[in-house]
Amino acid sequence: MRIGLAARWLQLPSGGAREYTFNLIQSLLQIDDRNEYFVFHGDSACLGSFPSATEVLLPGRNKLWWDYGQLPAGVKRRRIDLLWTPSYIIPLRIGCKAVASVLDLAYYTLPRSYQLTDVLYMRLAMPRSFRRADALLAISTHTQADLLRLFPFTRSKVTVTPLAPHGRYRKGLEASVLQAARSKYFLPEHFVFYAGSISPRKGLPYLLEAFARLKRLHNLPHRLVFTGGWRWGNTDLDALIDRLNIRSEMLILGDISVADMPALYTLADLFVYPSLYEGFGLPVLEAMACGCPVVCSNLTSLPEVAGEAAIQVDPRDVPAMAEAMYRVLSNATLCHDLIGRGFIRAATFTWEATARKTLEVFEQVGPSQISA
Repeated sequence: MRIGLAARWLQLPSGGAREYTFNLIQSLLQIDDRNEYFVFHGDSACLGSFPSATEVLLPGRNKLWWDYGQLPAGVKRRRIDLLWTPSYIIPLRIGCKAVASVLDLAYYTLPRSYQLTDVLYMRLAMPRSFRRADALLAISTHTQADLLRLFPFTRSKVTVTPLAPHGRYRKGLEASVLQAARSKYFLPEHFVFYAGSISPRKGLPYLLEAFARLKRLHNLPHRLVFTGGWRWGNTDLDALIDRLNIRSEMLILGDISVADMPALYTLADLFVYPSLYEGFGLPVLEAMACGCPVVCSNLTSLPEVAGEAAIQVDPRDVPAMAEAMYRVLSNATLCHDLIGRGFIRAATFTWEATARKTLEVFEQVGPSQISA
């Protein structure tokens, strides 16, 4: 079977969507020697990412043109039997079987997290794509539940294929690697860490307020370190930082190399993930795999990801989040217990298992051609 993999999301600088796309493709290629793979890129800089596949460049910065023009043309030229896309959207008239991944349903459940034009486009495109799909991959049981609630007709199509931390996230990083990261990013000796996009649905105002409360009530030396790109809809965060008078206690690094992320997780005294809505919540597992204790939201998919290995709180309850942070930072026994639980929890998720589940779906759908 000739399998096409749409990899436009590899152009993103960071984030769960990029991690999912890269790691799933890499793992599929490692476990499957029966099928022939074609990886469709949107940027020449991504060529060479997967030497064991046939990599095809379909240039085009405009995502609509790429999704509905370049990708269908590339699929037909390469006589693809099955196309997988991680971006929800299945192009029109591709003439082959199609499997789409569903990372979350935030365009429906939390539309204020996106620009209105994006919400309108996705709400038009997603139902058509879901009907067209021969199978759908949900990255968590929570995402599956959202999908079935909003689109009941997808019930027979959905398989849950969870994410996993990349192998780079591990305990025991060399001291020289840690010191290099500390020097490169001017990291303080003690810090609370957040990694992820800086967007409205991540609950960052609550984290800022909880951190300010933590500093006000307790004599702790910690600063707050952020990584992640500054996305749309965050104009009020700067004002909130100034109002809380914590700018001198913060370090905002922006998007950084994924190669440096394990060191930051390892150096942090605590990882906090206050998201209001997640399709999965991969940074929680990344932190655990590096031996960083975790306080995270108890909303949406995060309880199924964190299990009993993190302290879970409602991020909208600022005093509760501040208290949870203080408990970990002030109690060495609790901290060590969370670290041990985190190592065990992170190890239960692997990209090999995800790839095998995904491949089973591909092979169940089969290579027979259709007319759509």
